Amino acid sequence: MAVLPFFNATAIWRSGQFPKPWSGERVSIHDRLFALREAGTNLNDLEVEEEGDDPRKIRFAAGMLDNVLGGSTDGAREVDAALRRVLAHPTKGRIKDFVDLLNTHRTIGLVDDVTERVMADPPDLQKLGRFAQWLAKDCPMAEPAKFGLAMIGLIEGSDTGVLRLFAGHEEFSKFAVIALGRLLPEAEARPLLEAAARDLNGWGRIDLVERLAAGGDADWRRWLVREGYQNAIMYEYLACLAAREGDLAGQLRDMAGADTALLDGAGDILRALSCGGPAEEMVDYAEGASASVLWLEAIGRAPLSLRHGACAIGLRRGVEGYGWTAEDGARVTGLVAAYLAREGLADLVRAALTGADEGANWDARQVGPEVGVDVWQIVFDRQMAEPERSDWFALMTTKDAERVAKVVDLALVQLPLEDLETGPADEMGFGPDWKDHSALDYIVQELRHFPGLGWPLIAVALRSPVTRNRNMACKALAAWERGTWPEAALPLLRQARAEEPNANTADQMEALFRPAVP
Repeated sequence: MAVLPFFNATAIWRSGQFPKPWSGERVSIHDRLFALREAGTNLNDLEVEEEGDDPRKIRFAAGMLDNVLGGSTDGAREVDAALRRVLAHPTKGRIKDFVDLLNTHRTIGLVDDVTERVMADPPDLQKLGRFAQWLAKDCPMAEPAKFGLAMIGLIEGSDTGVLRLFAGHEEFSKFAVIALGRLLPEAEARPLLEAAARDLNGWGRIDLVERLAAGGDADWRRWLVREGYQNAIMYEYLACLAAREGDLAGQLRDMAGADTALLDGAGDILRALSCGGPAEEMVDYAEGASASVLWLEAIGRAPLSLRHGACAIGLRRGVEGYGWTAEDGARVTGLVAAYLAREGLADLVRAALTGADEGANWDARQVGPEVGVDVWQIVFDRQMAEPERSDWFALMTTKDAERVAKVVDLALVQLPLEDLETGPADEMGFGPDWKDHSALDYIVQELRHFPGLGWPLIAVALRSPVTRNRNMACKALAAWERGTWPEAALPLLRQARAEEPNANTADQMEALFRPAVP
């Protein structure tokens, strides 16, 4: 009688179902995304965590690590070898070794190298395709799923459904769209990728717009300068690309009638270009001067807008560094002044500072000082009336010591001081659960400019579990002359130094005991 093997590789390849080296209770990323799509929910509501994530460490926006930091090619040879071992004999142990390697080495750094190795010495591509689809569909871990997406793109005739799903999530879109681009003809791929770019709003959009910016039709160019530059990271990443490839100057020149979306988009783009970095800026945009003049002339004819006013101020702020002619610079400066002189802006500022629209509130803070509105007083009065607000950063931008004293007194009443001084720990203190510690930060970080003011808040900061709070307290005391320290400062510092868990903060505290160098 023939002895049947316990392990049947033929059945595995036929079914496409491989032994899972993870708990069967874990739901795959694919299935979680699919459920969100079926429920009509934004796919990016799915928060992707790395294996072994420390909940205390800084969380990065989805896709940031891959798009900004990239990864190392170290491990590509090992991953290629481990992949071939799986394709030769897909045991649970070999799959676990392979998955563990991918979780150790970021896929973004090694996938191109592995792809070259696969194409130079192809394994059984049918088996690779089955394994890649399984990784993408069944794996609950991000890095192996990304690798699966990338490999799917190498197999001609692959089902693209899984790629279309993953293309809608910021963390995976780069891998999915590259695979789609490899599998589909340009005429079929581009509409899919443009649709994905419109749906995304973070690093996935930035990556896709950079890939697709050139070569689009008139509708694509219209979208670029009205919405496409927008993203949840920084408008600066796409501003110049959108202006150039979307023909911003040409669209402003050809504008017929009211086009609020174009004027809003142009203002955002020009303000982003004026900020400088982290991508191309105003000096890189050849039509910057003409686009700025066209936009300023157009908003001068349009209804008043705080958004336009704030953008105009931002544009004017860097005009001397744009490389423009003196004539162009003077023209822009004059048009900005004319806009800010329009009657009714001050009333818009006051209404926005007490309204519910936080975007308009921010713009009002930029425009207010230009039109004679005491923004600080309105913000202070609102904070006093609405303790749940957190306008401490804006309130501490003043250089007036009397006003700072008022902010300190208000903070002592409104902030939950006992909850803030629970004792030193090494907490990062980011996120909504730490909003009051952030408020303490905003105040204490500015107290270095006001010797003797705000000691009670510095004392609270020295007892905070958030390391950043304690560092700010040390910097404030370091900036004060020793004679301005209250009597309680040295005893509290000694206690804080004895209990300090962070070595760098301990060094800062130690330095405060040393005599000042004349």
